[in-house]
Amino acid sequence: MKMLAGVLVVWLGSVAFADTEPTPQEQVAKVIKDATNLQACYTDRVKVSTKLAGKLGVVITIEEKGNVSAVTVTTPLDDKVDACVVAGIKALTFPSPGQQVKMKYAFDFHK
Repeated sequence: MKMLAGVLVVWLGSVAFADTEPTPQEQVAKVIKDATNLQACYTDRVKVSTKLAGKLGVVITIEEKGNVSAVTVTTPLDDKVDACVVAGIKALTFPSPGQQVKMKYAFDFHK
């Protein structure tokens, strides 16, 4: 984690859950994993574009109360999947981080 112009920036990597209090990264990963609509963005599209697979990278801006104020695609996969995932993430609510944070997250979509 690092501060950048008054904004806490957290880069998500591999996440391991333990019996201790989950870290903010783990909390974000859990909310995203539990959001089945995000996986549906890919599974619905792959029915039409059968060879579609790969990574989609995003930066998520989470406000101090847990609402999402912005999602920026950093590694696009497919216009329709990208737009669906962005809309799905914007509808999520995360545990309150207490300040604005930006988190990088990567989806790895495969059949």
